[in-house]
Amino acid sequence: MTRYLTSYYRNKRLKACALADILEYDEPYCINNAEQNLVTFEELSQSTVKNKPLTVKEQFGKQLMQFHGMSGDKAAAILQFYPTPNKLLRAYSEAQSDKERQSLLAHIKFGGMSRNIGIAISRNVCQLYCTKGALT
Repeated sequence: MTRYLTSYYRNKRLKACALADILEYDEPYCINNAEQNLVTFEELSQSTVKNKPLTVKEQFGKQLMQFHGMSGDKAAAILQFYPTPNKLLRAYSEAQSDKERQSLLAHIKFGGMSRNIGIAISRNVCQLYCTKGALT
């Protein structure tokens, strides 16, 4: 990508402008113009920042999405039952055995076909939240 951008802009004059100025520019944008108006890095950075702080539920959902095989539908289904890590930990602590803890999430239904989340993901989540000390 860097090589492409370098070759594309090699013989062009780049001009840093405010986004408002670029939007008010009368002429239509033409990729072949010798002078290209670009938004400053600071303004670009500010416009792409996600300002809204995440709720615990949203952050927990993002964490769940890091598991291999976890889809958005699966994470959303888990969040319906356990909207916070604390509620999930409480459910794990109430389980009577390791087998029950490991299968806690396995039978939660997700998606349009109401499929089970499955034992593999359930075990992985259980391992993260129930293992004391380093994960191996």
